[in-house]
Formats: sequence, structure tokens, C-alpha cells
Amino acid sequence: MTRTFLLLATLFAVQAGATPRLLDDAPRSFTSISLASAGERAVPEGISFGEHFGKTSAVGVVSVMATSALAAGIGSLGISLFGGPLVGMLLNALLPPLITTLMAQFIGNFDSPGRFGFWLPLLGAVAINVGAFLLSSFVIGVAWSNPAGILAYSLVTGLLMSFTTTGLMHLTQTKQAAPTITSFVPGVTDTALIPLAKVAL
Repeated sequence: MTRTFLLLATLFAVQAGATPRLLDDAPRSFTSISLASAGERAVPEGISFGEHFGKTSAVGVVSVMATSALAAGIGSLGISLFGGPLVGMLLNALLPPLITTLMAQFIGNFDSPGRFGFWLPLLGAVAINVGAFLLSSFVIGVAWSNPAGILAYSLVTGLLMSFTTTGLMHLTQTKQAAPTITSFVPGVTDTALIPLAKVAL
């Protein structure tokens, strides 16, 4: 009888010592696996339109201002009757959109590679820049030797060009895959994480 009692007491003690350990291990294992998977699969949301436009507009204004000053200097060299003005017009038409679009793509794709394209935003920037240049030169009559005129032209054109470039980039952006948590349970698919701010409830 005494041996039977000791055997039962030993079994109860072993069972009581094993149960908390098993219960204690399960939540820790589940939590660690879930958090590790979420960290590995997390994808940054990328830049917003407002931030993208704000950073790109600084580049656009500076590029228009620098190119206008450079083109005015080249046009006044008097290389030939048409050579200097023609080079200046080409610089004004093509260089600012190219610089602005390249920098906009670099800024936008820095955290999300492959999100924004290049050619359509470049065409939009060229159209806006050429239109602003022709309007300023032949309709408004901006004096390219006047620093105040160049400054006003650069501000307006740089902002319009940057807005067009970033707007087209965000309209034609490549959609990013939602971050997922890898399932460790057989037969259960991965869980996609969707921000509530982007879902119409």
C-alpha cells in the first residue's frame, strides 16, 4: 500500500511539474514565431504624395533657375546668330525636366524600389516645362537677363513641373504587395496585414 501511494504521489508530482512548463512554452513559441515572421516580411509603405511633391519641388525650382541662368549666359555669348539662342532654348526645354524626373524617381523609389516609373512622368514634365517656357518667352515676355523675372519663372515652372511629375508617378505607380505573416501551422495560409486607414469599413 505504501509503495502504491509513493508511486501515485511521484506521478502527480511529475505531472504537476510538467504542465506549467508546457503551458508556459506554448505562448512564448507562438509569439516569437509570429513576431519574427512579421519582422522579416514587413514592407515599408513608401513615400506619400505630399512628401514626394515637397522634396521634388525644391529640386524642380533649383533646376529651372540654374538652367535659365546657364541658358541666358550661353545665349549672350554671341557664338552665332542662331547657335547661342538655340542651345539656350534646348537647355531650358529638356534639362530641368530630366533632372526633376530623375530626382523624383530616386526619392520615391528609395524606400520602395520599382514603385515609380520614369518615361511618362518625364514626358509630362517636358510638356509643362516647354509650355511654360513658350508662354513666358513669347506671351508674357520675361526678360531672361532680369534676376527677378528668372526667379518668378523658376518658382512657377518648378512647382508646376514637380506637381505634374510626382502626380503622374503616383497615378501610375506599381502596387506594393501587402506585408504578410508566415503561418507555421500546417494547412493554414499566410496572413496578409492590411492597414485599417486604407480600408473602407
